[in-house]
Amino acid sequence: MNGFETFWQAYPQKQGRDKAEESWRKKTKGVPIEAILAGITKWAASQKWAEGFIPLPATWLNQGRWKDDPEQARQISSSAHKTALAAKRLIERKEGESGGG
Repeated sequence: MNGFETFWQAYPQKQGRDKAEESWRKKTKGVPIEAILAGITKWAASQKWAEGFIPLPATWLNQGRWKDDPEQARQISSSAHKTALAAKRLIERKEGESGGG
């Protein structure tokens, strides 16, 4: 699975795939997929995402949101928890494939 496909699988908002793929090519060169998946994990536990504000994938990528430290949710929803767990599993699988630790 290529980096974009891994991102798309992990990101909870499934709209604007073509724009997201274009943003991926422009904004993530040289960025390890693990860093982006870790960003999704952080955002999945954020107050904004818990309140249902999840930006379109292209917006999230264009703004480099994986580098942010969002305010954590006071109470995480079950869907946000599932997103965080899925992203964490993808990180672990990618690290296993690359022999990283």
